Amino acid sequence: MAQVASRLDFFSSDSYFQEHKPYIVTPSRKQWSEDMTQQQSSKFLNVGWENHPVTISDARGDDDFTLDRKGCQLFRHVAKSLEFFEGHHMERYWREMETFLQNQLGAELVICYDGQLRKNRHFDDAEMVDLFDPLRLEGPAKGAHDVSFEQAPVTVHRHMSESQRLQYLSPGYRVRIINMWRPLIAYVEDSPLAVCDFQSVKASDLVPLDRVYPHKVMVLYYIKHRATQKWHWFSKQTMDEVLCLIMYDTRSDRARCSLCPGVGENGKQGKTNSHIGVDCPHTSFQNPLASKEAPKRESVEVRCIVVTKDGN
Repeated sequence: MAQVASRLDFFSSDSYFQEHKPYIVTPSRKQWSEDMTQQQSSKFLNVGWENHPVTISDARGDDDFTLDRKGCQLFRHVAKSLEFFEGHHMERYWREMETFLQNQLGAELVICYDGQLRKNRHFDDAEMVDLFDPLRLEGPAKGAHDVSFEQAPVTVHRHMSESQRLQYLSPGYRVRIINMWRPLIAYVEDSPLAVCDFQSVKASDLVPLDRVYPHKVMVLYYIKHRATQKWHWFSKQTMDEVLCLIMYDTRSDRARCSLCPGVGENGKQGKTNSHIGVDCPHTSFQNPLASKEAPKRESVEVRCIVVTKDGN
């Protein structure tokens, strides 16, 4: 596979975070207006980053990169519309992605529950964000990260109805959370997505972080650097291709995670009978092959709960 040399942002290995759990808070409108005027925005986050050189291998054309083997797979899919001018345009795209997963995976149930438009531009830290605006823009996500093994079942329960939980959260069904990432330009050169082979991640690489919103709290894993981690990308991904990343999978015999001793409070290693797992850590990176004329990255991602029969 062709390789590129780049650098990625990883979570800090500073000993401070062995005793203090990191957090990122997105405040309510009231908190934002009060605290930002007092120049207290630092109270909203407690994180540290390190930038490390990495080698990123091109996975395009590698048949080993399937959802069950590597936790990620590139599919060709021509969307009916990629125009996002009004809120219902995002909902229309959600429905289309639900249909795609139903057909591609033979799903019994697909629930698209979240989406995000991204653009690589400058964002003012003092800019108020409407969390409930389906067309809100964010920049490429900073730092290698993944959904935590503890958070995923909470997400599934939150977005399923009671009847769906009774039917599908039982033996005989497989439940996955799949992130679907697509460029909104002809093909992406600027800030493409890098994915990490889950088998190359160790328990000590994972840092639990509280992502706090006014209406919910999520626990994510951020990744510390390890030289033996294996990173990949899909070169020149087009808007007619969608990259699917497994965020959670109840089938432990597939590319769900590498079972290992759990991480307890404050990021410390937990008891040996506690387990964590990572599926497909990912982050954006600066592509040294990008041309000077390459347009700034624009992308859309959606997150879906996917239920299939256990054999699928």
